[in-house]
Amino acid sequence: MIFFFLSREKMERIKIKNPQTGKWIYKDGPTAMALEKQGVRLQGPTKKATPFKAPTNAKGKMPTKSFPVDKSDVSWTAKAPEKTSQRRALQKTCGDSCFMMPKQLKFPVCNKDAPPCTYNQRGITAAYVRARQWGYEDVARKVEALRKKLGLKTAKK
Repeated sequence: MIFFFLSREKMERIKIKNPQTGKWIYKDGPTAMALEKQGVRLQGPTKKATPFKAPTNAKGKMPTKSFPVDKSDVSWTAKAPEKTSQRRALQKTCGDSCFMMPKQLKFPVCNKDAPPCTYNQRGITAAYVRARQWGYEDVARKVEALRKKLGLKTAKK
């Protein structure tokens, strides 16, 4: 028995138009197989599926994210990701930019939901205050830099 291992570049996936919906489906995919079982003839225009390539900048890294800022009057406790599961989900969807200490999931500054990936002005202020209270000077400097980048005013004294 001989096995052939092909790299992803050599494997080509062909797409074909679904005669019922008009959408592109994979020729060897589950939808096409289900249509063949129903007796639908799959023929018509085909195209090769292009693989996804993530955008990069000149250094080969992902660009830094800058999200919109939520300046509403709703309290930060209502929008803060409190549970670890909420923080992990936020990090998965929005990335490390939503935390001042992303490895430990500490000092979140983004809303937990609706709209996702939105900095919260009150969350940024809370992160700064807690960082100063607990002696995290590096986090306080990061929050100040983020506040300056977003054009937010400093906390009222």
